[in-house]
Amino acid sequence: MATVDVIEIKDIQTLAGQELMNVYFYEVLQPGLTLEDYSDAFLADVMPAIRDAQTNDLVHTQLDVRSIYSPSATYTVFHTLPGTRFGTDHETLPRHDAFSFTLSGEDNSTRPGGKRLAGVAEDDQADGVISGTLATILGAIADAFVASLTAGGLADAMRPTIVKRVIEVVEGVTRYKLPETLVATVLNTIIDAGIGILVSTQNSRKR
Repeated sequence: MATVDVIEIKDIQTLAGQELMNVYFYEVLQPGLTLEDYSDAFLADVMPAIRDAQTNDLVHTQLDVRSIYSPSATYTVFHTLPGTRFGTDHETLPRHDAFSFTLSGEDNSTRPGGKRLAGVAEDDQADGVISGTLATILGAIADAFVASLTAGGLADAMRPTIVKRVIEVVEGVTRYKLPETLVATVLNTIIDAGIGILVSTQNSRKR
C-alpha cells in the first residue's frame, strides 16, 4: 500500500508533579481517516498495554495527534488515565527510572528507535534488574509497539515507523528536523521491540 500520511502522536504524562512525554510515529496506509481516528486507535490498542506496566502514580493526561506535514492542525484529547499496575500501596521509582525498549526497523535506512516508560514500581525490580514476573506485561507492550492498528474501522490502517530526520543548515548551524513533504520522507517500519532487562536511568542514557 502507498503511504497516505505520517502521523505523530505525543503521549503526555505526569509523575510526581513533573511532565513526561513519549512520541510515536505511524505511517498511514488508508485514505479518508481523521486525526480523531488515529487517536482512538492508539488509545484502544496501545495505551492499555503501556498502563499495565505503570503504577497509578503515573497519569497519562493528554494525547496530541498531528500530521507531520500539517503541524499546525493538532487533535488533542485531555484525559486522566493512571497506570494500572498494583494499587496505591506500592512505591514508584523516580521519573528517570524507566522500562526501556529498542525499536528496530526492517532495514538500515535509519538508526534504531527507542522508548522509555516511567512509572516503575519499586517491587518490580531488584538492584536495577527488572522482575521476571513482568515478562508477559512487557512482552505485550513490545507487541503493541510493532503492531499495525485498526483505525476508523479499517484494518492495518496505520503501522508504526521510524522517521528519518532531514538535515537543515541555518546560519551555519546544522540541525535535524522532521521532513515537511512526503517526497522527502524516509520511513522504516518497526518490526521488533527489544525489551531491556535493566531499569533504564539518566546515567545509562548518557552512555
